[in-house]
Amino acid sequence: MDALGDFLPQFGIHTDFVKHINDLAEVESKIGPDTRAIFAETVANPSTEILDIEPLSQLAHEHGIALIVDNTAPTPYLLRPIEFGADIVVHSTTKGITGHGNAIGGAVIDSGHLDWVNGRFPPIHHTAAGHQR
Repeated sequence: MDALGDFLPQFGIHTDFVKHINDLAEVESKIGPDTRAIFAETVANPSTEILDIEPLSQLAHEHGIALIVDNTAPTPYLLRPIEFGADIVVHSTTKGITGHGNAIGGAVIDSGHLDWVNGRFPPIHHTAAGHQR
């Protein structure tokens, strides 16, 4: 099952795809008023296209949205996407980080730079009515 194309739509999350993530005009053409994030792999699977993080980060921030990158392939040992403007970095720790594939895990790292209260991310920064004091 494809997480972005099959799984997330079950929760009302719509995704658009681009052929080349470094084609900023193509990416920008997919950004609309409901866009909340751009998601990309630092090393695309299976094409192995290398993500140019800084320009994509600038584009995302011009539109007030998050840049989320999957850095599983290079691991933080080889690449630290936050240093190039990524807002959130995800890793499958099952692969390169554990080294043996004998553990299942993942990591989500928030850079601390994104303005989560800018009105575009209410599920993240608003408390549900039943949980307010």
